[in-house]
Amino acid sequence: MKKLTFLTLTALSVFALAACSTTEPSKKEATDTSSGVTQSSSEQATSTSDTASATDFVPTDSTDATIESIETYNDYLEMYEFIVNEYVTNYENMVSQHGLGDDATYQAMRDSVTQSVDEQKAQYGLFGNAPIVGKDGIVQFLKEYRDSLQQQINDMSAALGG
Repeated sequence: MKKLTFLTLTALSVFALAACSTTEPSKKEATDTSSGVTQSSSEQATSTSDTASATDFVPTDSTDATIESIETYNDYLEMYEFIVNEYVTNYENMVSQHGLGDDATYQAMRDSVTQSVDEQKAQYGLFGNAPIVGKDGIVQFLKEYRDSLQQQINDMSAALGG
């Protein structure tokens, strides 16, 4: 029971960290915007609404190459959601291998994923198919985020003796 509580708290703390770290890409974006590299927000919003077609980007993995292939804010949102959902799936698989876990924990995690993705959509969704400003920073954020979530899985597995 103590291991299950530890795992639940650890998993939920990852999502709390995710909420804190979701502002990281905007720091880079603000830097790029202040240097005059991009259009003003009103110009971006206008051009974005003109190109508001659905994105063709559908990630099938979270490799560096896939992350680096993002081009638009919609691509970023798709990739972010994929990474977080992949973590939840990996967490479920790891916990199940040790005969632990319960549906309530997984549902709480999925609810947290939904909330995190909704926060990202609120922050970046208006830009839609506009090219990402500060792409290198956002790509780096996604890679580091993916790696930190995988490290959490590795640490939890090691704590369970696996």
